[in-house]
Amino acid sequence: MLRLEPGQKQVVRLIKQQPPPAGEERAYRILLDEISTPHLDSQDKNHTVNFQMRYSLLLFVYGERAAPETPANRC
Repeated sequence: MLRLEPGQKQVVRLIKQQPPPAGEERAYRILLDEISTPHLDSQDKNHTVNFQMRYSLLLFVYGERAAPETPANRC
């Protein structure tokens, strides 16, 4: 868990310890939750809207001799 102030960036690296079997593809889903903090300086607390965002990212890992499907290698 980390806190990012507006305008800041953070790089996250995901590492797979063992490669997938040769010729196979493995798919993973990475979930990122953005949790907003309440605005304490708001004068009108009755009309404040807070959002919690969730980002769902797909990550594909290809074993040796496996490749993503492209129009050129479709059957």
